[in-house]
Amino acid sequence: MSKSAEFREYADECMGWAKTAKSDRERETFLQMAKTWLEAAVRLEAAERHTRPAPNDLENRSDAIR
Repeated sequence: MSKSAEFREYADECMGWAKTAKSDRERETFLQMAKTWLEAAVRLEAAERHTRPAPNDLENRSDAIR
């Protein structure tokens, strides 16, 4: 499994935790963690392609978790 796929799995786990969060603060923390993992995956994939991610690429992928 690639590192970026692993990062995406971590993001999925965080999303699951956000669904069962006991407070809004806890939910927001898990959502922020998921966003961070997704951004890391996108950046790693871009680095592997030897390009920088377009700002819209990061924004579009992290918007999916909101």
